[in-house]
Amino acid sequence: MRRSFLGFVYQSPNLLHELTVLENVMLPLRIAGNSFSQAKHQAMVTLCEVGLEGKVNQHISTLSGGEKQRVAFARAMVNHPNLLLADEPTGSLDPQMSENIFSIMYQNVKSKNLAALVATHNLALAKKADAVIELRNGILSKVDL
Repeated sequence: MRRSFLGFVYQSPNLLHELTVLENVMLPLRIAGNSFSQAKHQAMVTLCEVGLEGKVNQHISTLSGGEKQRVAFARAMVNHPNLLLADEPTGSLDPQMSENIFSIMYQNVKSKNLAALVATHNLALAKKADAVIELRNGILSKVDL
């Protein structure tokens, strides 16, 4: 159930460095039982959506931090989840790359009509969300930014 309904993006991309960009994004599809050709096609479509179509055969170690995070986002989205969970997805990136990654994430969430729960300490990015909820001392409360 978890593989098909949830997509995860972590602060650290958690990619497999011995695989290429394409292989990393294909992995959840292959685990879910998709054929190689189906997985490759869907991974290519998803990589195009995040602007990495020119990097598909590169190994992870050759990518920048922002590119790695886009691969991680593509891997999270490739199974068409209903819910995207992102834990500080821009926490280790510079402000410009953080904005870029968040824009890609926001556009995908809106265009695919899915829900996203994003944990961030970046107030500039949080202001762009439809709703902001703060967890303080174990209590959740809605915040107006």
